[in-house]
Amino acid sequence: CSILDWLEAGVCDAVVGSDDAAGLLREVEALNLFVVPLDETRGRFRLHRLFADWLGHQLGVEAPDEVPGLHQRASVWFEQQGMPFEAVDHALAASDWATAKRLIKAHAGRLTAEGRVATLAEWLGRIPESHVAADPVLAIAAASTAATAGDLDRAERLAISAEEEVAAGTPVTVPIASDVEIAAVRATICLMRRDLAGAARLARQAAQWERDPSRERYGIGHVLWASALLWQDRCGEARDAIDEVWAGVETVFIRVMAAGVLAVACFETGDLDRAERVARHAIGVAEEHHVGPSPEMTLVHIALGGVLTERADLDGAERHLDSGVELAALWRVPAQVAYGQMLRARLYMSQG
Repeated sequence: CSILDWLEAGVCDAVVGSDDAAGLLREVEALNLFVVPLDETRGRFRLHRLFADWLGHQLGVEAPDEVPGLHQRASVWFEQQGMPFEAVDHALAASDWATAKRLIKAHAGRLTAEGRVATLAEWLGRIPESHVAADPVLAIAAASTAATAGDLDRAERLAISAEEEVAAGTPVTVPIASDVEIAAVRATICLMRRDLAGAARLARQAAQWERDPSRERYGIGHVLWASALLWQDRCGEARDAIDEVWAGVETVFIRVMAAGVLAVACFETGDLDRAERVARHAIGVAEEHHVGPSPEMTLVHIALGGVLTERADLDGAERHLDSGVELAALWRVPAQVAYGQMLRARLYMSQG
């Protein structure tokens, strides 16, 4: 069971094909043999890391051909227990691309909705690109994560693959709006390349095609459209574009991203009260849902920093502007970096 991050009787029996794992685990714990209990019921354990590493090495040396099968059985068990993320990890470790793709497609929307883009990108990066490119759902997801990470050539390549697969009639096996998502990816690529006119055109197209408020990524087209307008100094239009969908966006990832754009648009049009209210709402939502440092928080912090500068709360302004600029640099969004630096220069002038 060295392939497992933690040990429990059910998964151990499933992986090794036994029926006595519970007794063995109790015996091993009683003898204090390299296991640590992880819960009060003492039903789940973790191997000491060095021992687990040694067992994994021995397994790889003595029975390397058995390792993929062990991971496959673990993947099946975790999926049956309603633990899809663990199931994906083991399917990938087994190079079981069909299972990994099926599970990832089923949960990609949830991951992006929760802002867990890094996890999705890591999973997709472990699958050969030929498998990803041949599936329109995965190609769209991979193109989106690549664009967000600044790998624009890969994003463009995968967006083309997605378009070709959709045009060829390859089944889209999960409920996504492929037309909206492909246009959104292309708009993101344009934004990252500073082609603001192209971004506005493609994002507006995506926004016009957004029809279903229950969709997990509902609102992404409007957010990108408003972003493109914002960086063209069309802040009033950007505010109107976001206000079209603001009340209907429920997905955390999209709502926080929309809040950042709306807060900047309000700040730039002189509505400091609403800018601060929207930014603090987004921070509260992010904290409630445990959203860590992520690209959608960038403009939230920058906008709030700008508002606090105007209100002479210079310490608070510095804290938020520093956070926003650091996030913009981390996610390589040049327009946001430049905007944050401009507001930080205003802050420095106010500080004297």
